[in-house]
Amino acid sequence: MPKTGMYVLQGVTPSHIAAAPFDVKVIDIYNDAGQTFTPSEVKQMGGGPGSALLLGYFSIGEAETYRDYFKTIPSAALGPENRQWEGNYEVAFWTPEWKAVATAYIDRMLAAGYDGVYFDVVDEYQTPWAKSHAPGGAAGAEQAMVDLIKYLHDYAQAKQPGFKIWVNNAEELLAHPGYLDTIDGMFKENLFYTDSGQKQPASETSYSLGLLQKAINAGKDVISIEYVTGAQKVADVHALNDKYGISSYVAHLDLNGVDSEGVRPGQLTTDARQLIA
Repeated sequence: MPKTGMYVLQGVTPSHIAAAPFDVKVIDIYNDAGQTFTPSEVKQMGGGPGSALLLGYFSIGEAETYRDYFKTIPSAALGPENRQWEGNYEVAFWTPEWKAVATAYIDRMLAAGYDGVYFDVVDEYQTPWAKSHAPGGAAGAEQAMVDLIKYLHDYAQAKQPGFKIWVNNAEELLAHPGYLDTIDGMFKENLFYTDSGQKQPASETSYSLGLLQKAINAGKDVISIEYVTGAQKVADVHALNDKYGISSYVAHLDLNGVDSEGVRPGQLTTDARQLIA
């Protein structure tokens, strides 16, 4: 049975995260007051052996002004602001300065007891700014993202074998030799539906599924994130999950708190299923 997953970046309440019936739990490592969760809170939410996989969030392709690292980034390494997310700027992810930021994030998660990291905005290499600023152009930007994730994987494994690396989107990178070996699972946003809740063009879904199949065939878990609401669309998402052998997290765009609309009747974590069996 495919692993279930959730994705919460605001309103991260430890007791709610702990009780949520999902196998993979992605959370921001900061609470709404801007403080990092303590090791005891991380353990409560699922960090550690014999529980759900708790992954800490890190935007690997954008620098966020509200993070404590922002002041350490040279202005020359910052690109344009994301028009959809105020305070998020494209970043020269191929630079030593950004590698240092990402490494420090991994250290923070390791110290707090997270089971792994979730890299968001992996597809930054596809933007015009990255293609025009990265050494080697478009091909150089793509390879730089692969190299950064591999470096962070190797760094984390050296410090804590078994630390998980999950990524969001950028399924095109699955064609790179060795990339599959550096990741443990993937989330894919808008696989079946757009942000506005409209059905994706069949060609878009087919294209992504063709690439994601590489991960599925390699035994990696794939979870789609669908921003839909209403019984009919949720049922369609579930039917598509069953058809393609994946699972989905049905969510609101703000990713505020645990969304339960897409939770199936009797849904349990893998640990709970094993206990019952």
